[in-house]
Amino acid sequence: MALQINEGGSCSTTRFIYDVFLSFRGEDTRYNFTSHLYKALCDKGFNTFIDDDNLQKGEEISIELLKAIELSMISIVVFSENFASSTWCLNELVKILECKNFGQIVLPVFYKVNPSEVRKQEGKFGIALTKHEEKHNKDKVQSWRAALTKATDLVGFSYKDGCFESETQIIKRIIKEISSTKSNRTQLFVAKYPVGIDSRVEEIELLLDTKSNGVRMLGIHGLGGVGKTTIAKAAYNRIFNQFDRSCFLENVREKSWTTNGIIQLQETLLSMILQDTYLKVDNVPKGIELIMDRLCHTRLLLILDDVDESIHIENLLGRCDWFSSGSRIIITTRYKQVLTTLGKDHLAYEVKKLNQCEAHELFSWHTFQMNKLGEDYSKVAKQIIHYANGLPLALTIIGSDLCGKSIDKWENALEKYKNIPHKKIQEKLKISYDGLDKTEKDIFLHIACFFKGFEKDYVTNILETCNLYPRDGICKLIDKCLITVNQWGILSMHDLLQQMGREIVQQESEQPENRSRIWCYEDAYEVLTRNLGSDKLQAMILHSPKPITIKLQSEPFERMKNLKFLLVKNVHICEEFQYLPNGLRLLEWPGFPFSWPSKYCPQKLVALNMGRSNRIRMETIFKQLWKWDLAFCDSLQNLPNNLRLKSLKEFNLSGCFKLEKFPNVHPEMKRLKNLDLSLSGIRGLPSSIGYLTALESLDIQNCKQLQQILRLPQFIKRVEASNCPSLDAQSSSRLLNQIGEIICEGERSYIFVDPPSLLSRYLFLDDTDKRTLKIRGDFFCLDDTDNRSFRVPGTEIPRWLNSKHQNVGNSISFCVGRKFPNVFAVYFAFGQVLELSSSPGFGFWVYLSINGFEKVWINSISLRRYASDTVWIFSRSHLKLQKLLNESNPSDYNHVEVTYEWDNNNGSFELRRWGVNVECICCPQKYSISSSMALTLADNDSDSDLNLPLKKRRKY
Repeated sequence: MALQINEGGSCSTTRFIYDVFLSFRGEDTRYNFTSHLYKALCDKGFNTFIDDDNLQKGEEISIELLKAIELSMISIVVFSENFASSTWCLNELVKILECKNFGQIVLPVFYKVNPSEVRKQEGKFGIALTKHEEKHNKDKVQSWRAALTKATDLVGFSYKDGCFESETQIIKRIIKEISSTKSNRTQLFVAKYPVGIDSRVEEIELLLDTKSNGVRMLGIHGLGGVGKTTIAKAAYNRIFNQFDRSCFLENVREKSWTTNGIIQLQETLLSMILQDTYLKVDNVPKGIELIMDRLCHTRLLLILDDVDESIHIENLLGRCDWFSSGSRIIITTRYKQVLTTLGKDHLAYEVKKLNQCEAHELFSWHTFQMNKLGEDYSKVAKQIIHYANGLPLALTIIGSDLCGKSIDKWENALEKYKNIPHKKIQEKLKISYDGLDKTEKDIFLHIACFFKGFEKDYVTNILETCNLYPRDGICKLIDKCLITVNQWGILSMHDLLQQMGREIVQQESEQPENRSRIWCYEDAYEVLTRNLGSDKLQAMILHSPKPITIKLQSEPFERMKNLKFLLVKNVHICEEFQYLPNGLRLLEWPGFPFSWPSKYCPQKLVALNMGRSNRIRMETIFKQLWKWDLAFCDSLQNLPNNLRLKSLKEFNLSGCFKLEKFPNVHPEMKRLKNLDLSLSGIRGLPSSIGYLTALESLDIQNCKQLQQILRLPQFIKRVEASNCPSLDAQSSSRLLNQIGEIICEGERSYIFVDPPSLLSRYLFLDDTDKRTLKIRGDFFCLDDTDNRSFRVPGTEIPRWLNSKHQNVGNSISFCVGRKFPNVFAVYFAFGQVLELSSSPGFGFWVYLSINGFEKVWINSISLRRYASDTVWIFSRSHLKLQKLLNESNPSDYNHVEVTYEWDNNNGSFELRRWGVNVECICCPQKYSISSSMALTLADNDSDSDLNLPLKKRRKY
């Protein structure tokens, strides 16, 4: 038999070509037992290797036979009386047992010999080996002896003349065992083009750690079509030969709808593992008990694929606490919550979509059967790959559809896909949606049609008033991988899931006015201008791509009695209307040109954005307003004398330059967190602002008429007060002293939730800040709740921050003990700031490093021209700093370094002083606000006595 062989191959890396390799002594069994066994194997369809007489020439085993052994899943070794006399057979045995270490199954058959003769090398086995010692190297013969002994430790078959079983019966038992073994060792088909699979399987292998004892349970979760099943199959193929038994149970969700389906799954699981096709289950509880009883002593690899309810796992595995040590259980699911059935110690792996390179390669394979595209197709291919957005399902289906077609057909298909989702993709993605209850479906459709890109808390507050229970519902959608929430708290979803959601709404009716939601400008324009509204409509966006003036017919909103969300942008309405639905929860209409409609009562309004509106009247009473945006309302001159909005959390009056007085605050306003008065005409803040006990962020920068601030709320976390030239000296001093009190309170201040809006001031940094975002996102920025940041006008440093040291350079060092000080504050006194005319400001970043470990981002600001002559003071949580210290190889004497960097491509600045306020151990002093504290300033001195560890790389 001729073989195609590769030199240097090994049984650890090659795929099986043969099901069975037969090793035997030709003169003993070639023309009787072995020939009968070979025929039986072939008759059952097993690809079996048996050598012929031409291969067995000389003393040494041929390379062809070595490769045949390596490429076989199972080796059957037939020990007969003259087996040991053949060095050929003995060398085969050594190679077979070597391959056993890499997962090959070895079945010994003792044909008319006693296994003890083989083990102890007695009788003809002993005589043969003694003769070999006269001709061969002793080490070689010793390896043969060891192999013979090891072979007898394996479970196999024995036949002797006169035993109760005939040769035919023995062969039948061998065939049954081979069938069982092969079915349990057959690799699964993974994918035609398994792009991106290996790296993800390697990550899963690390989690499973198959070499360790104990039981590990892993949930593989992700959105539909992302490749969970494909990756699970590849992982199964990689590790199944390390277990006694293995089973990949497919389509659990689909088959679990009925009791009969569950029983069928139980029977399939048992028969696949036990190889007993006659085993029957009477009912589900008995099936669970049978599975637990029959499999609890087996080192098992079990994969349950496509599970979407916890009960599906319970119906198959019961309590999940009975598995034998070394077992590995894997669940694939779209719904992360079902994994809780596996217990609190279960592992989870989220399958991420393909990156750009992987998506490009997979699409290329399906369209051109190669890993790169034809140049003529590259432009339209990029658009299709962008449309698929890394989803393997979409890339595979669309790529296969376009294979062999012209560029024109590609372009036509792309335009169609943008408007009409591919049916096969839609069906696959819709499975998760179909498993939602009514309120969860409504939440999903609202996000798909309107709220993708909005803050989660903002959307939650709006949907709560619609009785949709979004706190639970949004969590359910996240667990089902239908939506995501990023580190900034922003809602998002895959583009194809969004398209699926919108397609579901469009299928409600061919007429837009009879659908529940309208987001397309053309549809909204038609409904409003033709007065086609209906009570089915819940939400509408009228967003023109460019400014436009339209004329409405009669009262266009009068028919939309159930309208809850209305967003209008870039549209000017000619004629005033008198009606808006009273059920509106969200009204975003920047530049609203009219007074409140006379027939509108905004009692249910939660969020109102009417920035840049010119006819604002403030007599309207709100009951549950959460967010109020009146930014750049040029005509707004007065607010009510008393402000009493109990539910209000965000209030934006930025750019209202005619507004000179902020109203008195009622004591019941205990929810307001963010107040933006920047660029307004405010002249002073009332003392009653202290009633805003939840206020975290106050923005009064560029308030050029602001003269007086009496006192800020006690737990405020952010103040932006740069470029307030009219602020009197007493207010500035009082403000700085209060900042000192806030910072020096230490830990008790770090208990609030930081508003995501604080982070928006960093987003302009784009490309130049990517490097920094990677660092900050790993430790402090993933949770920015502890950040206290204050920018106030002035050039003088307050006494509680003063120091004797002179600062030079961009680095400050100090030492701390094993406990990081409770008080830690960094300050900068900026002089003139210059920015390039084309720049919207430039970034200024502050880092901290302990004991030579890699620096960690701790804060940053945007420097702009109007930020000249300001003092910036900030602090971070003692708990976080202590955690950082604990992970930095701490000792009794720890070296801390604070540094700063800036984007020198977009501007420059004058830094007059900067320092770190900290209770260090290198120059300890007792602290008080009225006296100078131990303060380390940047200087050129170095401490040569510090024994620092080598520079280390780390990530947070």
